[in-house]
Amino acid sequence: MTELSIVSVVHDTREAALRMLASLSADPDHTEWDVVVVDNESSDGLGASVRERFPAARVIRNEPQRGFAAGLNGAIGSTATPLIAHVSPNTVVRPGTMSRILAVMRSDPRIAAAGPLILGPGSRPQRHGMYRPRPVTALIVLAGLSDVPPFDREAERYYGTHRPGPPVDVEQLTAACLVIRRAAFEAIGPFDERFFVYAEDADWCLRASAAGWRVVFVPDVSVVHEKAATSQMRSGKVIRAYYRSMRAFYRKHYGAGSSIPARAFWLGGSYVKEATALVANALRRKKGLRY
Repeated sequence: MTELSIVSVVHDTREAALRMLASLSADPDHTEWDVVVVDNESSDGLGASVRERFPAARVIRNEPQRGFAAGLNGAIGSTATPLIAHVSPNTVVRPGTMSRILAVMRSDPRIAAAGPLILGPGSRPQRHGMYRPRPVTALIVLAGLSDVPPFDREAERYYGTHRPGPPVDVEQLTAACLVIRRAAFEAIGPFDERFFVYAEDADWCLRASAAGWRVVFVPDVSVVHEKAATSQMRSGKVIRAYYRSMRAFYRKHYGAGSSIPARAFWLGGSYVKEATALVANALRRKKGLRY
């Protein structure tokens, strides 16, 4: 029986998705995986290219386009394996990465999710939140104070340590490459579709952690993630979607417990940061997401 399904939700990033699928095909274990590509109303011929070059992969066409969380929920629903990995189309998976993560998942049925070290261009570790963000965390990150003392202490707590080493329990991981257990998915519930794109992975992992499941960072294996690849197209739209998700995340996790001044300060700051990012993006020759 197939143990692992690998799913990828793709919108107008055909070449990146084909590179990702090629990297999976280079793994000696790839014939044991069920691979599903969700073509989220792409206009670049993604579906035909995948069928031609990777005929073993299944293609699901979403038309009209659904958000990332909805596309991921649909992809998971189309599979039946006990473990499901989401791999972003702008990610190159190194041989052996999946087998190592699967070994970690098999070691404890209480592990809801596990993910590798994420490397950016030049093989530098790419930071992402690994512990629960707090309202002050978002303010520091949005204000660009992550590397400024004494604010850097809170940023470092949130990001955690991104370097090779043994597996370690964390509170959240990124969906750039994330293996989840179906039993946990069914117990916790699907990804929250109010997040059209961004924040759905953090929200799901935090729900898993709160319910007593383990979330495990596996930094002795890595993938290469070109963060901006999926943000080159219609980048202004992506920036707006990012900040809408951040505000929805704040409201869901902290809105009820925050004072009115705190909510006003945080939400106001997010709108200012969004406007600044949109202006900066409009002035750049090479468009891309800035946040």
